[in-house]
Amino acid sequence: MIDAQELRRRWSDKTEAVFSPADLSNYVEIPARNYERTFHFQSCKSIVFLKGERTGAPEDVILMSQGSGHMVLPAGVQVLVTDGYTKCSTDASAPAAATTVTSSTPKPVAAKAGDWTVVAQADGY
Repeated sequence: MIDAQELRRRWSDKTEAVFSPADLSNYVEIPARNYERTFHFQSCKSIVFLKGERTGAPEDVILMSQGSGHMVLPAGVQVLVTDGYTKCSTDASAPAAATTVTSSTPKPVAAKAGDWTVVAQADGY
């Protein structure tokens, strides 16, 4: 079970990620997944780590932080970020179908197939 001590152990106050204006958001809700992902944060007003999906109960909150840093986020943890830069990349431990992700809106991917243009958009998280 993931607890505050485990999240503190995984948290680093440093990040070497390079952020772009597209990574800046007033609010980002990162849903829990069944695999680990590496997240980078910069200048965030608040970062809240929750057990699974939010139910509104106070016991949902595992840990709260702010500022800049990075973490290999364990499976089953949701993150809420306010006013700051957020980036996510999928860890090698993720399923093969996973994609690299950022907090910005995913961009559609287009491919031509004969006379057809196929447009697909990946899950944002």
